[in-house]
Amino acid sequence: RLAYVLKGMLRSYHLNEKGEEVTTLLTFEHEHSMSLRTILNGDGARYMVESVEETQLLCIDYRDLMRVTIKNPQFPTAYRFFAA
Repeated sequence: RLAYVLKGMLRSYHLNEKGEEVTTLLTFEHEHSMSLRTILNGDGARYMVESVEETQLLCIDYRDLMRVTIKNPQFPTAYRFFAA
């Protein structure tokens, strides 16, 4: 899934070999959150994402986004909205 942060903040993290949380990315308002590797390879996510504060997201499945973009040429920016 792709997510666009309308309000709030997300933290992406993974666990190191000691089981400690390591923050890898903070996503702020008006930014997108996605795992490009997961989307392209179909792999499982390599990190967890949590909301750091009250958050509102706009979410869409990657395949649905591609269907909308392909079927509706007037929406080429839909893909760029999330992938930029």
